[in-house]
Amino acid sequence: MNWLNNKKWMIAIMVLLMVSSSFGMGIIQLNQKASAIREEFLVGEYKDGFSIQRDLDTRISTATNMITLAKKYQVEDSYINAVQQATIDLKEADTIAVKYRANEALTVAVSDLRLAMDQITMSETNQKSWKEQLSIFQNAQNTISYDPYNTLVADYEKKTQGILASFMKHFTKKVEYFR
Repeated sequence: MNWLNNKKWMIAIMVLLMVSSSFGMGIIQLNQKASAIREEFLVGEYKDGFSIQRDLDTRISTATNMITLAKKYQVEDSYINAVQQATIDLKEADTIAVKYRANEALTVAVSDLRLAMDQITMSETNQKSWKEQLSIFQNAQNTISYDPYNTLVADYEKKTQGILASFMKHFTKKVEYFR
């Protein structure tokens, strides 16, 4: 154990421990920031439930209601199937980027279904219900556009552009834009 008595070895070990400790703390802090951003996506900026995920769930629910109405009027199956598949894809999306793409596909599918439904004469009650569901669906997308989530991601990316932070991000949770 002669090397334990060597002052240079002890300084080297001490420096190594300090660097690894700082690196570990940096990773812990980045993980905490990434988790907070992810939480904002799921439960909202003020943890009040007003979040992108809630709006996506609203869009799924209203799209499902629109499918039910469309089936009453025997709209072409391809439109109904497209909305059904898009809602399934959005429900099953496992990452934020995949949720974004699935939401975009749902928007297109509902738009196509809307065009088909505009050609049909509905009862007054169903017409009112259709317009209400469509309004809720569109309002949820509008709310998403004002959510601060992407701004938080941009701030995180900006603050972690340095060489050391960029390196540490390889060992932390990933933060994705909703776009």
